[in-house]
Amino acid sequence: MNSLNAAFFFLTGTIMHLFPLALPGRFPANGIDGSNAQALWLQLMGSVLVGVAAFFFAARFRVILQLQMEAFRGVRARRAAQDQGAMLPVERGANLLRG
Repeated sequence: MNSLNAAFFFLTGTIMHLFPLALPGRFPANGIDGSNAQALWLQLMGSVLVGVAAFFFAARFRVILQLQMEAFRGVRARRAAQDQGAMLPVERGANLLRG
């Protein structure tokens, strides 16, 4: 799944969930408790689609946040090492002759 798919899942789920609320005349209360099975099914499946999209976006946000935190920790560790006068490891391919 990619972000475009998740966005359409979210949009479709929202429409499915709101459809019975917007057009109650298309879903007559024919259940014993005054509900309609089609309306309940649309709302349930709409909630599932919104949940799938929300989970995708939350997982993607978590990865982005984790990468930013790791980069911040690396910068902070390098600054602390430079403040203490410690030697840092040489990165691969670094030009050591450059002054």
